[in-house]
Parts: sequence; structure tokens; C-alpha cells
Amino acid sequence: MRLSVLIPVYNRRAQLAQCLDALARQTLPREEFEVIVCDDGSDDQPETLAADFASALDLKFVRRPHTNRAAALNGGFEAARGDVIVFTDSDMVATPSLLEKHRDFHRRDPRPQAAMLGYMDWYPGLTVTRFMRHIVSDSAWQFGYTTLTDGGVVTWGYFYGGNTSVKREFLAAHGVHDESFARAEDVELGYRLSQAGMEIVYDASAVNYHNHFVTVRDFARRNQNVGRALVHFARRHPELTGHLPVFAGAALARETERRGLTIEGLVAKIEAIEGIELSPAEEAEIARLYEIVLAFSLGQGIREALWADFEQASAPATVIVPSGRVDEGLPAPLRDRLLALERVGYEFLLFRTTGSDGVALDPTASLGAEVLHACQAAAVRASGKHLCFVHRADLDDCRLTTLAEAIAREPEAGLVIDRLVAGRDAVVIPRPVFFECGGFGKAGGDAAFGWRLLEQLGVMGYRPRDVATSGERSPEA
Repeated sequence: MRLSVLIPVYNRRAQLAQCLDALARQTLPREEFEVIVCDDGSDDQPETLAADFASALDLKFVRRPHTNRAAALNGGFEAARGDVIVFTDSDMVATPSLLEKHRDFHRRDPRPQAAMLGYMDWYPGLTVTRFMRHIVSDSAWQFGYTTLTDGGVVTWGYFYGGNTSVKREFLAAHGVHDESFARAEDVELGYRLSQAGMEIVYDASAVNYHNHFVTVRDFARRNQNVGRALVHFARRHPELTGHLPVFAGAALARETERRGLTIEGLVAKIEAIEGIELSPAEEAEIARLYEIVLAFSLGQGIREALWADFEQASAPATVIVPSGRVDEGLPAPLRDRLLALERVGYEFLLFRTTGSDGVALDPTASLGAEVLHACQAAAVRASGKHLCFVHRADLDDCRLTTLAEAIAREPEAGLVIDRLVAGRDAVVIPRPVFFECGGFGKAGGDAAFGWRLLEQLGVMGYRPRDVATSGERSPEA
């Protein structure tokens, strides 16, 4: 069995040299592994290190134009010839037995789907700050091992790019990194592989050290980038909508900003006391402040991605129809009018939802948690500027265009409602605003969409309006 160690790098020549030096000192014999440096178009010529390690390592440099880590890693994977792929990073320093631990695991468990996670911690020679300790504690912002059991199976979210390994054939069969991801590419790959049956086992004795000093400011910027990636992650995998903090993060960031706080101001406050010794009570307070700035920055990244999508979207609206029997055909005249809307850019997401008893919902049924979750998953998938939620029985091309035109004219409204019958309505809302409201947070006993959003929109400073009250209501289909 032979290992291929993949190391993505971008302008970290000095760190890469230390990483390679540690790999040159492994207890695993040189002939049992190869090292592939996956260069993401660096400017500092990492390939000039080849001569320094030629006698100690079977070393290859694979260079691609600067894109991202995912693209660089895929270039390295194409060149890999080992039976097992080991992922690490250019700022990681392996303990001498690291690769031997990975090899031994895969020898013991030859199943194609068997993968391994090793342990990561800060490099012993690094000055570790209070903040750096926090992000590897139970908070798990950087990596979280405190709840794991040595030898236990862990979930796909632990497919960390700094210390994991997987069979090469399994990876080739079920998908390499998605190059559209600038961040979170490792856990996104972990999710797809888990869907194919990958089982990750944790070995606490396989230790890799992270030699990277991190400041609060650096990490807040990193979290914003992760937030942007999460929007992309959710769109790729809408079934994970309930597990990814795209709604909660956007809502928290909007509310925090509404209270007059800024990431820069919070970071400056933390920096002012970062080197000061604190009492236990003060330590708890600074930990809460860390959590605020990290959640805030993650949420801001989510919001930035959503508003960038809004500005770039060509479709005026995505029409989401979450209830009714979609196996029954639409009346021909209505179908033709809706097709005409599609031709001018409207997007339609029609899906059948069922109650807990398996009976298809009709337009007057209550919108329970299951249905509202499906609505939010549809919102994640949507690509229109605005989201229009409407029951199937209320589909009408004039109604839809009236709603979309009203919100475009009055963005300060935040939400436009067409009240149809008691307990039922059609609404249109800018897609980012729907996320900033936290989505449909409340289930209830009627089929109305709007009331679940009105209170939060008012708090946020919007002035929702009802088109029916001003004589603009369109006739029903």
C-alpha cells in the first residue's frame, strides 16, 4: 500500500519548507509514500524547494493557474499514484508517525469507503493566544475535537483538509473537489463522499500540528469568506438547509448591525484587551464577545453573498408553490400564461408537500413546520431577485407580475402581500431580505405566508404593504 500526500499551497514557501521537512522525517519508509505539492499559481516559486528534498522525498510539484485550493488539489489528485490520498496543508507540521498511522488504518480497514481523520492542534513552538485557544475549544470554529471519541466514527463535517485520508479509487469514483468552492471545499467533498457511503474513523494518535498564528481580525475575515461559501453550499445541497446557518446567520448579522455594532468595532474592542490577564468572570465575558464577532462575521458573509446574487440575478422572481396536487394538470390557459412568464425570465419551483399523514395538502391546509422547511429549501435553490410564495390554486400570471412590479417599485416595503381569502395570501419578498428575516420561523394553523414575516420586517425598518388595499389586486385564476 502506497500513500499520496497532497499539499495545496499559495505563496507560503517558508511554511511549505517546514511542512516538507517534517514529511522527510517520517517513520514510514520513503518508498511507501509520495508527496505532491499542489501549487495554486504561487508567485514565490515553491518548486525551487525540490532540490532541497530530492534525496529525502518522492516529491512532485503540480502547478495550475491561480484559482483556489479545490482546483489545485484536483490537479494534484490527477498526478497521484498512491492507493490512499492523504490531505494536509502547507502550514501543517506532521509528527514523525503521522503517515504510518494513516497507512496502518487503511491496512486494517481495506473497505473502499473507510476514511480516517487525525488530530490537529497548534504547533508547540507557536505563541497561542486566548483567542486561538477559544476557536479550538468547544466552540469548534477552527476545528473541534473535544466531543470526539478515539476510534469512533465521525460525521462528514469532520472531513478536515488538514489531516484526513481516503482511498484513491473511492475518491475517483464518487467525486473530487468542487472547483466552484473558494472555501469549505473540504467539508463539501466530505458531504458528497458520505452520501456515497464514506465512513470516517477518528485516530487521536495521528497528530498534525498547525503552525499558523491567527488574529481575531484575520479570523473574522476568514469567517466572512466561509459565510459566502455557505450560501453556495446550501444552493448545491438544499436538503441541508436545516443544518446550515444561512437563515440564522443572516438574521443575526442584520440584527447585530441594526443595534449599531460593526465587526471593525468589535474586533478593535477585543484587540484592546487581548494581551491583558483577566479574571474568570472576565474570561467568560470575552468568550461571549468572541462568539458575537465570529457569528456576526459569518452572517455578514452570508448577507454579502445573498445581496451579490440579488444584484446579478436576471430572473425578476422565483415563484415557489409549496402546496397542492402537482400531479393534476394546470388549466391550459393558465399553463400557457405561466410559460409566457418563464420565457421572460421568471423561475418556477413547484413541488408537492404532504402532511404527516401522507395526504397531499390543499391551499387551505395549515402551513406546518415540514411545509415551511420545504419552502426555505426552495428559497435556497432559487435564483430570482425576489421570492414569490403562492398556493397552486392562486397561480395567476397577472397576480405574479403585479406583486413583482410592486416590490421593484417600492423596495422599502420589504414585502408585498396580496390577501386572497381569509387565512391565505400570496407574497413577494427580496430574496436576501427573506434570509435576513430568518425565513419562515413560525408554523401556524392557517395557510398565510405573510404574517410569519411582518413582525420581523417591521423591526428591521421595512413597511410592508398590501396590494389588495389599493385596488391593485388581480383576478383569481
